[in-house]
Amino acid sequence: MNKIVLNIKKEYLLFISILIIILFLIVFLPMSYQLERQVKENYGILAESKRQTITALFDNCGTSANSISSRTPVRDLILDYNSGKISWSELEELTYPKYSDGIKIIRNLSFAARCVGDVPLALYNPGGKEADRYLNLFDRSTETSYKYEEEGDRSNIIVYSPILYQKKLIAYDIIVIDISQEIFQLSGDGFKVKILESGSPLLEDIKPEKLYDRHLGQQNYMCVAKPVVENLLVFISKPTNDVYANINRVSLFSILGFFLGLSLIFIVLYMSLVRAANRMIENMENSRDTCLNYANYDSLTGAYTRFFFDNWIKSENNEIKKQQFVVAMIDVDSFKGINDTYGHETGDNVLKFITSTLSNMLRENDFVVRFGGDEFIVVIEEISENPVLKLLGSVNQNLSDTNRFGFHISISYGVEVIESVETIYESIKKADKKMYINKKENKPK
Repeated sequence: MNKIVLNIKKEYLLFISILIIILFLIVFLPMSYQLERQVKENYGILAESKRQTITALFDNCGTSANSISSRTPVRDLILDYNSGKISWSELEELTYPKYSDGIKIIRNLSFAARCVGDVPLALYNPGGKEADRYLNLFDRSTETSYKYEEEGDRSNIIVYSPILYQKKLIAYDIIVIDISQEIFQLSGDGFKVKILESGSPLLEDIKPEKLYDRHLGQQNYMCVAKPVVENLLVFISKPTNDVYANINRVSLFSILGFFLGLSLIFIVLYMSLVRAANRMIENMENSRDTCLNYANYDSLTGAYTRFFFDNWIKSENNEIKKQQFVVAMIDVDSFKGINDTYGHETGDNVLKFITSTLSNMLRENDFVVRFGGDEFIVVIEEISENPVLKLLGSVNQNLSDTNRFGFHISISYGVEVIESVETIYESIKKADKKMYINKKENKPK
């Protein structure tokens, strides 16, 4: 029985293991994949919003520079100088007030210069920057151009703005705007934001707009490069573990919640299984006890059966060798005549009456066995043959004294000492022969 329960438990654990694997494959893996995909999409949206902010910064800087360079009075003064109408000193004197008024409206301006040819006409340099470094950054083109630099903890956008007449370059403006505060704000929440030229080593093997997982420094980063203006890209990165922190927490809580719920279900099922198994075992034990009861006790008389007697012989093997047992073979006198005359129900009642009388007159360790039909065996321990004969004589007297059937009831018997287990059935045969002799003696003449 324990083996059956053990097998059920093994099958139950196997079922749970298979169920967990299936749930992992069809629930958690797709869920993790979907969450990972969603995280990447969210990362891409955030990166795009940062790119748009930086693009807007460049556009604003370009707009500010163009608003200064495109003023007609400024252009006309330079044309007058080029045609010889005014001198350089007159040009400087006339240009500076207008130029100064124009650059004052540019927020976070740190350097500005207007050049005619290669000569600065007007200069705004409150920080004492090296002017030539900015003046030589650009080719003298007719298109607005941008550069970016990091100067210590400062981040600067450098704008080249041409002044044109009939699509020809006659002068140009260079302005430098500090965007450190904006870059600092964009680099919040664990992001790193850098503006790089297209040939930067950091952008090697990185295609614009595509997400990458790269090892930078001491850890992995999820990064993306997005174009801002010509030859400049914004490189946005964040530690991969931080990117997936929320998904890891969601996955962890989901897994814990799922397994706690699943464990609760499994515990309930397991307890139900154990209870069901225990009930099954109890029922089987009860059935076994019932079967043993039917096997050991005669259903009519309540006496022991031959099955019990055979098992008793096996279990009392050593006891029979150590102490003396006596077996008495008993047969009901004229039982066939009782059945024929009074019916089988009356005959059954007679057998019950005799069994009850025998049991009441025996000691606790002695017992009665219904050997077959109206034959009984009585086993009595630690006694000799003569006392048993006297006891059975008293039984006959008791049957006569308590008889309420209205006809004579008596038993014939034979007694034999059991010598050993091997010869017990020989002793029964001898007792049986003595019983038939006694029956002849009791037969009415």
